[in-house]
Amino acid sequence: MEGWRQQTVCGISCPANSNYSSCISACPASCSDLTSPSECESPCVEGCECLPGYVLSGFDCVPYKQCGCTYLDKYYEIGEIFTTDDCSQRCQCTESSTVSCSNIVCGSDEICGISNYSRGCYRSESTTIILFLMLSRPDLLLIGHHLVADSCHSVQKKNILEILL
Repeated sequence: MEGWRQQTVCGISCPANSNYSSCISACPASCSDLTSPSECESPCVEGCECLPGYVLSGFDCVPYKQCGCTYLDKYYEIGEIFTTDDCSQRCQCTESSTVSCSNIVCGSDEICGISNYSRGCYRSESTTIILFLMLSRPDLLLIGHHLVADSCHSVQKKNILEILL
């Protein structure tokens, strides 16, 4: 069945600097793990393979020299801006594949968290999970947690228990 895709309308469109192959490594080399193919024990798969001299960076095949940065065991693409897990630094992966960071401090009304898939310092109200303890209606108390209010709603504090993440 070799080459059936090219003989039908079921071809795969590959991104720049790559070609389709019916048998490529299931563990392709990438900027974050250049040795992956040599350690791969999985059978080959069909897909797009970077051309010689190129390697995966995210979903793109880039020249080796355009690989991004590894910082605290995480890979970042060139130009990517990120905040460290403890929100103590805001960093950027530079064109020279080095990481440039500046110190940051969350404000007194902020906590370190994730919002819209981005780590940073956010107002504590927007990251509060609120458990309503309907003290007047204990029959309504459920096990588990429910987001039932946000910073746009006012709630009497005597009727809730707040748990900060």
